Amino acid sequence: MDHFDSSGVDGAGSLWPVLGGPFRLASRFQRGSLAVMAALLVGLLALMPATIAAQTDDQARTTDYLNLRSGPSLDHDILDVMPVGSLVEITGEPEQGFYPVTWGEQDGYSHGDYLTMGVDEAALVDGSDGYTQDEIVQIIYAYADQYGQPREDMLRVARCESVLDPYAVNASSNASGLFQFLPSTWATTPFADQDIFNAEANAEAAAWMWANGRRGEWSCQ
Repeated sequence: MDHFDSSGVDGAGSLWPVLGGPFRLASRFQRGSLAVMAALLVGLLALMPATIAAQTDDQARTTDYLNLRSGPSLDHDILDVMPVGSLVEITGEPEQGFYPVTWGEQDGYSHGDYLTMGVDEAALVDGSDGYTQDEIVQIIYAYADQYGQPREDMLRVARCESVLDPYAVNASSNASGLFQFLPSTWATTPFADQDIFNAEANAEAAAWMWANGRRGEWSCQ
């Protein structure tokens, strides 16, 4: 869908018929029943903001190769093509079916028909307490997609280089991190100011190098 569908949330007004019309408190039992119903209504209303927030997540994934355009129409220039499964941030409301998005460091517009809205935050990589192997694979795939590189090839090289250990260090060469960058090689990337042991920075640097014709600099292929 190109817009948030609120048809299932009618607001508090639609709940009033549950109360059954004018309040005629004929007995203690009726008063007790009314109190229970009122408490239930309060509970339902308290849950509504959380439900709406869950449906207005500001992230999405591409469901196909998708053009990133300079404006909200097919007449605008194509800035880039995002691979399947790319993670984007939705930065505003759609115009003519096109959402304003941020992909990596690029801003543009993409059509909502090819975006899956509402990425599960639990599925995103944190890394604050270390990485699981599944998270490492997810990181590699994400940057392979962002830079248009083969997922399985990048995963194979990382397995060969570091056994998917982002903190690995080669004692003889001092090659470090997920893709085992030599310090001198790391310094030639746009990520040289970042921690070489940061799995995301290491994977993105590798994907950037591959996209710039430097895949052959790895021993593992």
